[in-house]
Amino acid sequence: NSLPPSLSLLFSILQLTQGKLATQPPPIISHYCHILSRLISHQINPTTQWAEPDTDEFLNEWEEHEEADFDPLESPRELLGSCLSIIVCDRYLPLYLRRLTSFSEPLLRGVCGLCHQLLLVRRPGVFPAKFLQQLSVSPNLLSPLWSTVQSVTMEGFSGSVPGLQFLSRGGQLPSREGRALVERLGTFSTLLSLYLSTLHDAEFYGETSTGGHLPFSRGQLVEMVAVLRDVYVSLHMEKHLPHSLFRAPARLVEMKPSPVEYQQLKQCVYQLLCGLHERDSRRPFCPPRHWEMAHLSKISSIPPDLFLEADGQSKIVFGCVPEFVKTF
Repeated sequence: NSLPPSLSLLFSILQLTQGKLATQPPPIISHYCHILSRLISHQINPTTQWAEPDTDEFLNEWEEHEEADFDPLESPRELLGSCLSIIVCDRYLPLYLRRLTSFSEPLLRGVCGLCHQLLLVRRPGVFPAKFLQQLSVSPNLLSPLWSTVQSVTMEGFSGSVPGLQFLSRGGQLPSREGRALVERLGTFSTLLSLYLSTLHDAEFYGETSTGGHLPFSRGQLVEMVAVLRDVYVSLHMEKHLPHSLFRAPARLVEMKPSPVEYQQLKQCVYQLLCGLHERDSRRPFCPPRHWEMAHLSKISSIPPDLFLEADGQSKIVFGCVPEFVKTF
């Protein structure tokens, strides 16, 4: 906290910790992830278009010149590319997490913060793909991640309200809760999407409720689909509102989470819903009509004509998913 965040500090930490984390306990790893995510967040401004480096070029340069005279300090842009290359090429953290059988809340927060910042660098699945794919093959991580997503709450007039429920009803979370939910839900959605892509339909779930390779029962998957569906529809319709999270006025450009971060969350949830719906179309696990938007009438202050076509059909379509039916 006493040192100002800078690219030089980020690069120094990455260099000094290479090969020295294998014997560290989970609390140290959680602090390490938290520090990296904070330092990266100071270098990437998600409210503006960041001039991205040619990541393939940086990865190749780093591998070729790691033991040579390559100087990453030539420019801030190259230094940032080098820092990100070190992170996404590092196999230690994913391997470390795969060995764990339990995950503390601080460790999950640190991992989600780091993944969230990497996702903001470029669209999901491009630059941070190598790092995230290694994390996604840790099925023991997915269930605790979903639990920590569900644990985000905010204080309302009648007590604590689940953050997912509040967001799915068109509400804007306070900064602290919003940051926690965006980081955790975006990370979970991305990792589960990547993990689903490695499973055959026969491995998706077994004859018993927990007989598949996923750490979720069929009942949990049905509930998850309903929650994510509601969140996505709320975020999708949010861009049509006058005070949209996606079009913050100039005085709110420092809003956290930023409009771009909410947009990033929407894309992550969208990808996961597409994957789950594709599985459901081939090997059904949801009850009939489960993908229809029966809850839309519960969202207040959103005129239906903003998201419904003239024939009453919803504009929201998940790729091959049938258009949702108007139910009110």
